[in-house]
Amino acid sequence: MTISEAAAAITSLLNASFIETPDTEARIILCHILQWDNRSYILNKNSTIVLDIFEQAIALAQERLTGRSLAAIIGTQPFYEDTFIVNDDVLIPRPETELLVEHILNTRDDTPQNVLEIGVGSGIITITAAKHRPHWTFTAIDISEAAVETARQNVNIILGESHNCAINISQQDFFIYNTPETFDIIVSNPPYIPTEETTRLLESKTISDPRIALDGGNDGLDFYRRILTFADTHLRPNGIICVEHAFDQRQALSELAEKAGYEYQCYQDYAGLDRFSVIKKQKN
Repeated sequence: MTISEAAAAITSLLNASFIETPDTEARIILCHILQWDNRSYILNKNSTIVLDIFEQAIALAQERLTGRSLAAIIGTQPFYEDTFIVNDDVLIPRPETELLVEHILNTRDDTPQNVLEIGVGSGIITITAAKHRPHWTFTAIDISEAAVETARQNVNIILGESHNCAINISQQDFFIYNTPETFDIIVSNPPYIPTEETTRLLESKTISDPRIALDGGNDGLDFYRRILTFADTHLRPNGIICVEHAFDQRQALSELAEKAGYEYQCYQDYAGLDRFSVIKKQKN
């Protein structure tokens, strides 16, 4: 059996309603086991596959059929310029979040900024921003102890154990979180899916991220309300809130922001869908 034939067999096995691109996932599984990149796969796809490698690939595919995300099974996920450790305890990074990070990096001049991330997860936002703005100060919180530990691992992997970036990651429940600090930037990719929809998506295996990273309350807006309340006393004048959200939440968020006295601007993702918003504080 060749690599191509093995990929075809795995693709057929992955023919489940919740797997959108079984052929792509089959290739990723094989590349992971073989420790190949895409170029190596293309160059060697007609070579013979070792039986043990094929059996390992089948085992991973069968695990995928249980509903676990492929990234969590493999244990890594690329984001921006790096590859992050991921697992079942964190939201799997999506490419759209890269646009949020780019905006944070480009929206301020080179002066030091004090940044708070709410819901650090695997750490992709804070770590990527710190890598490119090492003179900024970062505080990152998450209610999940397992997520905090994953983020700390990624700090050491991406930035190095002897890094000089000012990053403080801690376990905190944001809904009771308080601090004497104020911030120039508050950033978050919070849980924003309504509770009922979260249940449907998890039960259908459409997504397999932890519920705590998905469920945003009855209307999906609980975290945004709390962020705006928190910002009243903890966001500096002319500071900004950068938040990711669902494509259909723009109107609701703009109303919340404007009611609180903030400027509001929405930005689109790679597919042209409303994906993240920047809320600017003008109050003194």
